[in-house]
Amino acid sequence: MTRTTLTDDGVFEAMRGLLVEGEYPSLARVRSVLGTTASQQTLQRRIHEQWAVIGKQLDTGQPLDLPDPVVAAARTMWRHAGEHAKANLEKERELLQAREQEFQDKLTEAQTKATTAVEQTQRLDILLDKTQGTLDETKEELAKAQAQAHHLDQQREELGQQLKNDRKQAAAQLRHVRHTSRTQIAQVEAERERLTEALRLSQERMESQQAAWAKQIDEARQAEMAARAETQTVRDKAAAELERVATARDRAEERARALGGENQGLQKALTVAEQDRTRLHESLENVQSKLDASATREQELERSLASQVAEAGKAQALADERQSTISMLNEELRQARAGSRKRASRKKS
Repeated sequence: MTRTTLTDDGVFEAMRGLLVEGEYPSLARVRSVLGTTASQQTLQRRIHEQWAVIGKQLDTGQPLDLPDPVVAAARTMWRHAGEHAKANLEKERELLQAREQEFQDKLTEAQTKATTAVEQTQRLDILLDKTQGTLDETKEELAKAQAQAHHLDQQREELGQQLKNDRKQAAAQLRHVRHTSRTQIAQVEAERERLTEALRLSQERMESQQAAWAKQIDEARQAEMAARAETQTVRDKAAAELERVATARDRAEERARALGGENQGLQKALTVAEQDRTRLHESLENVQSKLDASATREQELERSLASQVAEAGKAQALADERQSTISMLNEELRQARAGSRKRASRKKS
């Protein structure tokens, strides 16, 4: 199909050819006959213009160079088209009247709204004046707020720098405290170990001394019991011997009185008995001396025991004091470790 330039004559000839063939010259058929690429609006406008030309010719009776049946059909189609156009025109007129009334109603409403808008505008102008005053005040407050914000930013920067310095100083202090704490903890642990060892040695010495004192006391008691037993035996023997000597003397005296001639022999017997009694007295005095010495030693042992008990009490008091010191050192060590852990936890957070 050959594409042609869109002209009025070309459109008219295409429409006439379609009418001769008994077809309605629609936009698609005319485009197909012409083979044109013109836009739909342009082609539709050209078709309407040529329909006006054809309609004018049909109305005036001018020849269309078409077969009579085609002309008759065209006349009928044009008449129907006119009637249809009139009907459409009437509808359009009614529609326009309705739209005009609607427009009038809208115009009245718009005027009412305009009046209301003018009143609102006046109120808004008053409100705008007030708002402008408020806005000016707000601008002043905003300027003040901005100045305060700038000042606060400066303070924030200063505080941030101070915070950095404080953190550095705190870190240095924390390192110093940790070093000091470690040193103190080491010293406390060394002191605790020293006191613990001293307490152990003191307890061992005290236990050894208590065992020695108990042994000496037991030996002294056994010696005292032996001395008392020996003294009692000597006393019993001396009493028996004295009784025997007294009996012998009594008998000798009776015999001396009875036998006057035997006075000399009896006197010797009395002398021997007296000597025996003297020896017995001396033996008794010797035993009494031993008893006194034993009592003196017992008293010395009791005083020594009392002194050793007092020393044991002092040693126990010293041990209790050292145990208390160890407990205090343990508590200080625990607190120092707890403080070190807390400072490390705060540094991590």
